[in-house]
Amino acid sequence: MNPTDNIKLTLDFICDIFHGIHVPCFILQPPYTEIPEFDYGFRNQLYQTFSSNKALLKLLHQCKPNVIYHFQSRFCCHYLFVPLPNDEESIFIIGPFLLEPKTSLDLKRQIENFHIPKDMTALLNNYFNHLTIIQPHTLFYSVVNAMGKYLFGSFQNFNIQYINYFQLDIEEDYEYNPNISNDFNLELLEERYRGENELLDAVSKGNVTAATQAFTKFSAIQMPKRLEDTLRDRKNYGIIFNSILRKAAEAGQVHPLHLDSISSQFAYKIEQASTIIQLDELSYEMIRKYCNAVKHHSLKGHSLLVQKIINMIDSDLKQDLTLKTIASELNVNASYLSTLFKKETGKTLTDYVNSKRMKRAVFLLQSTTLQIQAIASEVGISDLNYFTKVFKKIMGKTPREYRELMS
Repeated sequence: MNPTDNIKLTLDFICDIFHGIHVPCFILQPPYTEIPEFDYGFRNQLYQTFSSNKALLKLLHQCKPNVIYHFQSRFCCHYLFVPLPNDEESIFIIGPFLLEPKTSLDLKRQIENFHIPKDMTALLNNYFNHLTIIQPHTLFYSVVNAMGKYLFGSFQNFNIQYINYFQLDIEEDYEYNPNISNDFNLELLEERYRGENELLDAVSKGNVTAATQAFTKFSAIQMPKRLEDTLRDRKNYGIIFNSILRKAAEAGQVHPLHLDSISSQFAYKIEQASTIIQLDELSYEMIRKYCNAVKHHSLKGHSLLVQKIINMIDSDLKQDLTLKTIASELNVNASYLSTLFKKETGKTLTDYVNSKRMKRAVFLLQSTTLQIQAIASEVGISDLNYFTKVFKKIMGKTPREYRELMS
């Protein structure tokens, strides 16, 4: 592979990583006369006459080869600037992002230090909330070092230089905008809702990979803080998240019977969480569980009659689930019901019921010390010999052999 191809692959990979956590990446090429709006239009809203960032231009013109510049802006936002080895006048830029959350005290200090009008507080706060916080720092610098290694050939071939905005000695002559438009806030809000809809669409399809990717990007946008108690605030958002994931899975045609159980489990886990990290982990666990519910229990594509049969089976495995009984209860012809069920599920009604019962039996064998006879009764089979025969046919072992193997 030639060096140019290697650089392209590295940049593509790094872009995928940072885009995946909602951090912009792009390549800026000389003469740097047209700088793209890479701060979501924040400075155009803040300043009355804003054409380009003087600090950025000054930094670009002093960039040296084989250096990764870690730049902290006037508003304490972070960027990475990398002169590319194959064309050192082209600069790979990553950012803006944060390395730690902005507190209300940080916001107050910036408003006072830069004499920002107080009616711009919401604008500043929304901008910071929209930026990704990259933590832990060890992971961030590990990614930066790996990027440098693959771009420049080895760890010895580059160095990282930290530059603060104030080191550039820039005289600001921008005037604050007296007429703040709400367009900036609306754009940020719309982007958050697009990300949320992308996540919910993936969950409704049972696509755990797409849902996880969408959530990773969507969750990088900080939600507005509504309570001083950060943990309680996050728990409240967790409760809301649990509810909307449940509705997404319901849109994927999963019966409430399954969803209520999942939702109740997570409602309890959310309240029991004692750290933000635990709540973050729960978010990913919720996504996996609801996607799996859609994948394994969605009735999408089934006729109303077959949906009723499946829901009847799932609701109580102990009941009489013979073809004759179900046909009588639903007031339909048994032969028609049998043919329709086989056509839509690919299994006979008896085989489908038995597979559900054996799946439940496996769970009880693994998680309880119930006797085999009791487990057979628990899944709706009173004849122990028949239970053992069906279990061995499906699982390849008798219930006793299976339990011994698991233990």
